[in-house]
Amino acid sequence: MIEGIVPLVILFIIGFLAGFIVKKLLTVMIAGIVLAIILITTGYLSMSISGFKDMIINNLPSLVSEAQSNVNVLPYTAIPFLFGAFLGFWKG
Repeated sequence: MIEGIVPLVILFIIGFLAGFIVKKLLTVMIAGIVLAIILITTGYLSMSISGFKDMIINNLPSLVSEAQSNVNVLPYTAIPFLFGAFLGFWKG
């Protein structure tokens, strides 16, 4: 009996941690974007549209390839994982 519950609990905990981490990363990312916008509008940071476009064109392929290589690391199709991720994102 316990042999069937332990994997479900582990998936739930991994999902909870993943949801918590995603929420915190999104919060930090939004804060960084807001800070960059404030610095650009006040003149402390200078960035042109073409410079921003060049930065995206140079860095996006490596980010996409890294994400594609790590896409199957988490068990995102398991119900306990999804439930844990939802709770971690919501309550974390």
